[in-house]
Amino acid sequence: MVPTEVESWDALTFFRDILPLEPRDVGAQFELWAVARDKGESFPRRFECSCSFFFQGLTGTDTLRSMRKEVTKYIADGLLDASRKKKIPMNYVSYRKVIVLGAGCILKGYPFEGEPVNPNSINDVESIWKLRNALKSGKCFWYRLSQREKELERLEYEHLIEEGEIQEHTRKTRSDKNKPRKKDDE
Repeated sequence: MVPTEVESWDALTFFRDILPLEPRDVGAQFELWAVARDKGESFPRRFECSCSFFFQGLTGTDTLRSMRKEVTKYIADGLLDASRKKKIPMNYVSYRKVIVLGAGCILKGYPFEGEPVNPNSINDVESIWKLRNALKSGKCFWYRLSQREKELERLEYEHLIEEGEIQEHTRKTRSDKNKPRKKDDE
């Protein structure tokens, strides 16, 4: 139900011309804000998405792009700290093999099912917002595994490969493997 203040002609013009919003979108945003507030959650000030449901054109810092960038930085910086290495890139495709087994670090408290995914592949504003808030608050954090924990992870990884639940990403072997190479001067 649209409030009567919004139904007057001047108010409709204000929303469409000044805010570039439809009045129904303002009402929907207000309801989302009220529900989030009742749950004790903070609510992003601005979203960047293709639908007109979210605020567009208003000032604020919480765009989809900015939250992705922030999450990527939290993950990269946390991994550097936990791994105690000078340089280690985050690997989402081979997370278990490269990060967990190789670097001995694991991302605990990840708010979604499964292994971490690249923040740039998250297209849902609420999901990236949830991940950002978990990283910001410390609910999601990098943990350095002990040698015993690392060994248990390795055994579990090998078991999952044997069961066929996960597949290792291997490179294609060269077609001329184990064959002598041609020399330039011949």
